[in-house]
Amino acid sequence: MQPTYLNQHYLDLPQPSINKPYMVLPCPNAVDNWIYQNKDDAHTNVFVPGYLHLSDTPSDQVLCTVQISEVKMHPSDPPSRDFVAYNLILYVEVPENSGVNPAYLSSPLATLGRYEGMFYDKEAPTWVSCMAVGRPLMFRQPRGAMAEVFATIAHWTENASIPYLSKVMLEWAVANAIGTPAECKTFIPVTPKRTPSLLQKARP
Repeated sequence: MQPTYLNQHYLDLPQPSINKPYMVLPCPNAVDNWIYQNKDDAHTNVFVPGYLHLSDTPSDQVLCTVQISEVKMHPSDPPSRDFVAYNLILYVEVPENSGVNPAYLSSPLATLGRYEGMFYDKEAPTWVSCMAVGRPLMFRQPRGAMAEVFATIAHWTENASIPYLSKVMLEWAVANAIGTPAECKTFIPVTPKRTPSLLQKARP
């Protein structure tokens, strides 16, 4: 049986339709579709042992971890209902044999989606209800594809509002775009300059 990364579905992010305190993607939600298409990746397939081990896949593949965190919110206006802030966190690990500068083998923790409300709200993205809070979902993607994703979401409100995070995300994107089709993308910025103290070293 072939590993599913041979038929991967990539994340093609459209322009957000609404810019609240967080970005809202148009329907159908591209992140929802990306998770749906990749959720049954080879890490659940006993016929492809070791799929998630960084040494067992091609050097241009990276390991993506997506995970939900939630925070209960209590509005200051008493008539308003309590709600939950859901964050979809993305973390990427790059294999050592990729040729990428070792300083950029681990991505910073980035927010790929946010929703404030309840999981059963009609307007809530599907990932809010289809993923268990605190239970990571891991699957493979091409390194260049994830470099493009980080270069895009670095400018989203959820990430840009955190001091220095956008800069670190863009640095990581540039380093990981080298040697991939993403290297020639015009929106990926200039050669990175490392900011080591801001990179996360542990998986979420």
